[in-house]
Amino acid sequence: DKNEKFEVSDIELRKERQPFTIETLERIQEKYPNKTIWFTTGSDNLRELNTWEKADELVKRFKVLVLERDEDCLEDIINNNRFLEVA
Repeated sequence: DKNEKFEVSDIELRKERQPFTIETLERIQEKYPNKTIWFTTGSDNLRELNTWEKADELVKRFKVLVLERDEDCLEDIINNNRFLEVA
């Protein structure tokens, strides 16, 4: 069944190079200027978020939803990464 609240985007497929996540989120925000944009990722990616292009801007401008994966513990990941403590 189709959920009308979700939409699949081909924004990244139309680019010549793989865009940074922040660039993709910015394009989506441009398309939906009056909507809150959520970035959903797994806890495995959260460990490395501080190394991403413009990570500080990403967490300030967009809502972030993190799903725990496998044996990960979000509290441990956050407590062991100073970037996440202040984000």
